[in-house]
Amino acid sequence: MASSRVFGLVDGAAARIRRAAETSATVAAANRSRDGWRLLGWPVRRLLAGTVLLIGTAVHVGLTGWQTAPPGWLWLIVPGIAATCGLLLVAASGPAIGSTRGR
Repeated sequence: MASSRVFGLVDGAAARIRRAAETSATVAAANRSRDGWRLLGWPVRRLLAGTVLLIGTAVHVGLTGWQTAPPGWLWLIVPGIAATCGLLLVAASGPAIGSTRGR
């Protein structure tokens, strides 16, 4: 009996959040931004996502090194992975080798 009351409260809270989200200006702005992103072609999306990853990595490493110099090199593993993913996305956004598009 108590568990059904809890589920009723959770269900009511979720319904209230859904109703609030329908009229939220923030949710409307996020939807417009998402729709604009979806209108872009895949090469542009990859280029932008890769650029964001590379800039974020550079800022992270710069701020970390500026604040304190961490001992060792292990703290560079995650930024290295992010930078590698960013470089792969940027590289994948260009035309394929041997492609006749754009000629």
